[in-house]
Amino acid sequence: MTKGRFYIVGTAILVVFALGLLAVTWGILFQFRAQGVAKGFEEALVRTYEMGRPIPDGQYVVGAYRVEATHTTGGDKKVRVRVRVMENRTGLSLAESTRSVVPTY
Repeated sequence: MTKGRFYIVGTAILVVFALGLLAVTWGILFQFRAQGVAKGFEEALVRTYEMGRPIPDGQYVVGAYRVEATHTTGGDKKVRVRVRVMENRTGLSLAESTRSVVPTY
């Protein structure tokens, strides 16, 4: 192998490694953002309930995410808020958050 080919192969290996590292980092950040969106929606729904307003159920699109928000009321007046974050195009579930709220009134 000549010196020129050695440099080309080495550079190609470094480029492939850098692209792989970039893809892994992007995937981790995508997952962390989905968890942040789930926590934010959960907190917003709980605060809405605490203010005495009705909790809206439905699906919302936030950037690359589709958020499904639901709530259920138990027999002891506890409200369970459930937020599920999915990838917008494929519907792949990325994060899920559930929280129970006890009414203060």
